[in-house]
Amino acid sequence: MRIGELSKQSGLSREAIRFYERSGLMRQIQRSGDNGYRLYGKSALVRLKSIARLQRMGFSLEEIGVLLPKDYGQSTAAAHHMCQNLPDQITQKLELIEQKLELLQTYKTRLIQTLEACESAQCGNESRNTMDETADELPSCFVASPI
Repeated sequence: MRIGELSKQSGLSREAIRFYERSGLMRQIQRSGDNGYRLYGKSALVRLKSIARLQRMGFSLEEIGVLLPKDYGQSTAAAHHMCQNLPDQITQKLELIEQKLELLQTYKTRLIQTLEACESAQCGNESRNTMDETADELPSCFVASPI
């Protein structure tokens, strides 16, 4: 099949498919002798769908390149190899997401505390001119919030 048909069946743009080829996620594709069109087999479709699914799960293209064997989509051995490694990769990704969520929750808590301090009377009494003259000092809502 040509790139237009592959694009339709995979749901990816032609540009994305070409990008995956350039980046090494897709193998070199054979071209037709007459006009130089790229010709793809079913294995390319399987590989593209796998790349897209892994991206939707949060894996970077670099991680996908490591995770997908070069011959994935062409042999059952390659699929078996990926299936053996995938649970570990997913576990690592989940741990990373948990760490990021904890950090984001900390940021959220600090922002809420600072906002509440700024909305209270603690920040309402300051003059902007005074703040400009003493740029080394923090606004009282920063000092008053328990960050």
